[in-house]
Amino acid sequence: MVPLGVVEYIGPTAGVVSAVLMLISVVWLLLSYGAVDLVVDDSRFRAGPESIELRCIGAVSPLDAEQARLLRGVRADARAPLVLRGYLPLAVRVDVADPRRAVPYWYVSTRQPHALAAALRAGRDRAVG
Repeated sequence: MVPLGVVEYIGPTAGVVSAVLMLISVVWLLLSYGAVDLVVDDSRFRAGPESIELRCIGAVSPLDAEQARLLRGVRADARAPLVLRGYLPLAVRVDVADPRRAVPYWYVSTRQPHALAAALRAGRDRAVG
């Protein structure tokens, strides 16, 4: 609802239009906040700005809320990159099997940890072949 003082100042039509535009802006901001693309293609896994070749992926583990909390907290490895969205309680741990990388695993927040883990395993198996 538009405060009465604003409507009196700019007029009822402009007040309603302003309120609708503000509502659309807030909804867009809330929906896009924290949006990260998780992409598994033929050769790579991309999580936001980070990417890794599928052949370099080791074990893949979907994490429940408690396991995810521990892995991003007391059991975290400081070398591990986190694709962290604090409002998502579930995640996937993606172990890195490439000895040339100084990264033990990736922590990736997701709404669908089992689906992401299955896609990563299938992609890794195709890449290793």
